[in-house]
Amino acid sequence: MARYANEDLRFVDTLVWADAIFFRRHVDAATKRVQALIAAAVYHKPSLALHLLDAAAES
Repeated sequence: MARYANEDLRFVDTLVWADAIFFRRHVDAATKRVQALIAAAVYHKPSLALHLLDAAAES
């Protein structure tokens, strides 16, 4: 379990200092959905995947 330093919430998939995942920020909704799939399937980061899916739905 990892924890964000500024919050008292614990997340299993928190990015820590050694983790680095690079995705393009300004992309279309379809690309964000693909990035979400990669975040979940390859990097095992469901919170990031959910964030990307939410962003895709807003665009």
